[in-house]
Amino acid sequence: MEKKQNWAHRVLLACLLIYLLVMTWVILFKMAMPGDWGALAGQRSLHLLPFQGWDSQNAALVRKDLLNNILVFVPLGILLSALWHRRPAWQRALAGMGVSLCYETLQFVFAIGRSDSTDVLANTLGAVAGIALCQVFWLVLKDEARVKKAVALCSAAVGLLLVGLVALLLAAN
Repeated sequence: MEKKQNWAHRVLLACLLIYLLVMTWVILFKMAMPGDWGALAGQRSLHLLPFQGWDSQNAALVRKDLLNNILVFVPLGILLSALWHRRPAWQRALAGMGVSLCYETLQFVFAIGRSDSTDVLANTLGAVAGIALCQVFWLVLKDEARVKKAVALCSAAVGLLLVGLVALLLAAN
């Protein structure tokens, strides 16, 4: 039993690493290929007031951006919950917010995007949704080893799919 749990734990850690690498490529490098990274610098803006710039002209775009920010952080909440299930949910949510805050800060420091408090709020909400979703796994499976194994297998499958898609993108360019 212990060996299976360690295996699932290692898979979860690997999935978390892959997730963070992909998120770094998406958020900081804007999915640009290595040869295009120099073109990313130069855009620096800071929006400290949440939901700033929400008007009828760009409402659809803002809603789409908000939903995307929520959705992309759900896996982080799931992975953090599977790895840190003994920690209180607020600590896992705080870790999700910390990851988001790091990305927003790096975007500002390196002038590679818009640093926005709305993004931090939406990303944190996504991590909280992932934490809640993982709680469903706990309620259904009721066993640490089963939960870790289920989340590890699902995460590995999705992670392999993402790595395959990234490899195809790199090969195509």
